[in-house]
Amino acid sequence: VVVLIAKLARGQTAGCTTGEIWLNSTDPRVQSVAAALGASAAGRLEACIGGSWGTVCDNDFSDVDAAVVCRQLGKSTRGATYVGGAGFGDGKGPIVMDYVDCQGNETRIVDCVYSAISSCVHSRDVGVICLTENFTCADGEVRLVGGASNNSGTVQVCLNQHF
Repeated sequence: VVVLIAKLARGQTAGCTTGEIWLNSTDPRVQSVAAALGASAAGRLEACIGGSWGTVCDNDFSDVDAAVVCRQLGKSTRGATYVGGAGFGDGKGPIVMDYVDCQGNETRIVDCVYSAISSCVHSRDVGVICLTENFTCADGEVRLVGGASNNSGTVQVCLNQHF
């Protein structure tokens, strides 16, 4: 919470160190989705590259990449999920990472292969959900994530106790 407040106070425009990240969860919809899923962190992924804060495009982003984000934030990687298509709202400013490709063992998202040059648009900003450590799901369980209401979003199915 302190990190979030500090970053909001800076308005995401102050200088930063390459590799810093945060999940922008200021939208009330994000907060309600996070609470409903029992998430320890959720929001639009924002990263610092070259001293500037910006968003991350969802091109080729996967749950493997989301797990690296959760690991970097000190959260559990179990059940880490990405939400594409600006499911947590459109960002502003530059898009600093595109075509992120993590192997899954990285400690920071900037340790993954990515392109810093992007023709992406903010309607493709990626979000990440980090679930609580004790989260489990039953195989065959279905959920919707990232929608504007309880009746919309991406359908996810639990398999081997993971969405």
